[in-house]
Amino acid sequence: MIIKQKLAVFFSIFLFFSACAFGQYGEVEIDIMEQHFRNFEYDQVIAIADQVLLNKDRLAREQLVTIHKLRALSNYSLLQMDVALQDFIEILKIDPDFNLDPVTTSPKIVTFFNEIKTGLQSYESSRQTIEIKRDTVRITSDNTMLLRNMVARSLVIPGWGHLYLRKTEKGVVLFSLGVASMLGSAYYVYDCYYSQKAYLNANNPDQIAKKYAAFNSAYKNRNLFLTAYALLWVYSQTDVLFSQSKKLNYKIIFSVTPSGESSTPSICCSFHF
Repeated sequence: MIIKQKLAVFFSIFLFFSACAFGQYGEVEIDIMEQHFRNFEYDQVIAIADQVLLNKDRLAREQLVTIHKLRALSNYSLLQMDVALQDFIEILKIDPDFNLDPVTTSPKIVTFFNEIKTGLQSYESSRQTIEIKRDTVRITSDNTMLLRNMVARSLVIPGWGHLYLRKTEKGVVLFSLGVASMLGSAYYVYDCYYSQKAYLNANNPDQIAKKYAAFNSAYKNRNLFLTAYALLWVYSQTDVLFSQSKKLNYKIIFSVTPSGESSTPSICCSFHF
């Protein structure tokens, strides 16, 4: 009996190679496999399938599905569930919408296949959800970090936030004006302080007039530079924040809320991603 089975396998393989040489690759082999399957010769089906799949690049999509199906059904019939499982998975990789014919297939095998299909669909769905959530967290984190660095630089010196965002032309202009107005403010704050002190200590009427003129000039220049720096600072913050809101996908919301027991309301600014 064993010798007859071996001879049958040898004969099937011989027919397989003959078909490769003289017929269209895949079609004749599938016909032979189906004949063996109808005769319950599952070992022969598996042996031919193993040989055909060595050259699966030469097979069409439908042929691959049919060969894996015949091998899966044969392995299931021989109670080789693990091997049948792998074939069914390969079928679903090729054609995720594939279904077994319940008329020509045992209900147990159909149930087994449907469980595999449902499990794979659930796994793919959960994996996509995890990837989407991971990407969302990463993007939000990157945007928050970029916004934080941008605002921190812009708060120190006008134009620095623009340079950080590689807005070179506007950044250079605002940064230069910001540094100049800041240095001018510092100089005239110092000059105003000592000019006022000299004016208050003056006793001679001529000196009082001169000291007052020097103090008054320093005072005006100090206020001019401080105002210029404040305007540059406000413009720089407004421009850099609102110009990047669409790119970084955030909204700036201003709200007025009561501040505790005091009747003076407070203005709040918040960023929403």
